[in-house]
Amino acid sequence: MISHDLLNAVDPVGWARRTLGFEPDAQQRTVLGSTHKRILLNCSRQWGKSTVTAAKAAHRGLEFPGRLIVAMSPSARQTGELMRKIEGFLRHCGIRVKGDGSNEMSILLPNGSRIVGLPGGEGTRRIIERLATDFPEPDSPTMPSVSPRFKLKLIPSTALTMPSSV
Repeated sequence: MISHDLLNAVDPVGWARRTLGFEPDAQQRTVLGSTHKRILLNCSRQWGKSTVTAAKAAHRGLEFPGRLIVAMSPSARQTGELMRKIEGFLRHCGIRVKGDGSNEMSILLPNGSRIVGLPGGEGTRRIIERLATDFPEPDSPTMPSVSPRFKLKLIPSTALTMPSSV
């Protein structure tokens, strides 16, 4: 039998369901279950970008000690909203949320992981553009499968990156 801790670590979709009470749709499950170190979401309004990104960030931070998770959005306001959503999920998990002492928008978790929010700006735009160039083309075999309706309504949105080293 698989231990509860191991199950949480290897099954972020199940973790989101069990721990957060969040029931992701098929595309959201693809994002939550992705093992890519960088993810760029470019999708329609009200798709759940912030919710999925917040759930993924909370999961990675809680289940993998000592990680640095960077959450970016095009503006400071959007990044602040994303960080508030992450904080809400962490509080739901019983975590007392506090900053890391170095970054204005940050969360330091008890296991040493940090979640840092970066607002939009020229430097952030360059990072997002770099992430976009590394993201597979829509027809690439490495691109997650999405419905044609979903592909037609793409707009720039939220990026989440999880560097492999702190």
